[in-house]
Amino acid sequence: MEPIFDCTALNPSQRRSLFDARLKALAEGAGLILRSNADPTDLLALMEHDYPGMFEYHRISDAPGDSAVLVARRRKGRAPGGVVAWLLDDHRLTHSLVRRLREAAGQGEIRRVVLLAHQLQRLLAAHFRREEELFFPALLRRLGGAGYLVQRLRDEHQQGLELVRLIGRTLATVDEDVDVDHLRQRADLLHGLLQTHSRFEDGLFYLLAEVLLDETEQEALLDKFRASPAATSL
Repeated sequence: MEPIFDCTALNPSQRRSLFDARLKALAEGAGLILRSNADPTDLLALMEHDYPGMFEYHRISDAPGDSAVLVARRRKGRAPGGVVAWLLDDHRLTHSLVRRLREAAGQGEIRRVVLLAHQLQRLLAAHFRREEELFFPALLRRLGGAGYLVQRLRDEHQQGLELVRLIGRTLATVDEDVDVDHLRQRADLLHGLLQTHSRFEDGLFYLLAEVLLDETEQEALLDKFRASPAATSL
């Protein structure tokens, strides 16, 4: 079934009935993109009234005359697969490294911070490159109007990499003069940035991939991920 439900040419009664039919047809974890030339708040309100707690939605575009909303049926227990599972694994490893880096900074273990910062930089560079060169373009080919969201993610990628580079460069020469408090502040800032970034990606873009990309497309994208060399910088 086509993942984009465009109700632009429908009258109000048709919009409600056909949207309801599409909602009933969605399996757990599945979703659709609701597109309209008018604000779809009325449809979303009816959805929440008729199916309380069953669906979630994220506004993708509120451009005048071109509204787009991701609607997905909440998942119960089924883990995502394919390229989304790969990206989520990257996020889990990233957060593990950041937690360890913060702990080391908090304990003043400077040499350990240097080692973890370099490991984290390599992981982030490879992860961000795959997203920017492979993942984002695959989504944007299927959905217009989300370019500003992708730009937000690109900006956060650069901020995250710059922070971890600063940590590594600041500590490149380890001596007694290292400002441990400043180091802790940078580690905390990096942790907060990546937490916010991951929540946004997990809750919107990775769900978009499962909605917009069929199994064949996801497998093709996963093959490209596997073939992509680990990057050391962007």
